[in-house]
Amino acid sequence: MERLTSSKDVKDMGFVELAHNSCYIKGGKTMYRDYNTDVDARVLTRQLLKDHAAGDDAFTCDEDFDECMADYLQNGMDSIEGLIAIFYRNLWAMAELREKLKHYEDAEEQGLIKA
Repeated sequence: MERLTSSKDVKDMGFVELAHNSCYIKGGKTMYRDYNTDVDARVLTRQLLKDHAAGDDAFTCDEDFDECMADYLQNGMDSIEGLIAIFYRNLWAMAELREKLKHYEDAEEQGLIKA
C-alpha cells in the first residue's frame, strides 16, 4: 500500500500529498497547514468567525470556544457560524484520522504489522 501520510516540509509536498496531510496534531493541538499557512485550528476558526460572521472571538478558554462550536453545529449549514463550526469539526477530525493512519503506516513500515 502506498503511504499517504508524510512529515515532509509543505514546500516539498504536491497538491494531493498536502491534502492528505493538511491537518495534523502538534503538542496536543489540531493544526492546519497549506502552502502559506501553518496555524492552530482554533486560531484559524476564531479568525474566520471574526472576519466572516462578525462574531466576537473573545473566548475566555478553549472549553468556551468548543462549547460555542457545539452550539453553532446545531445551525448546520443554515448560517455562516454553522458552516464555520462544520469546517472546524472537520479540521480536528481529519487531524485525528491522519495521526491514526500515520501511526499505522509507521508500524507497517517497521514491519510490526502487515497490511
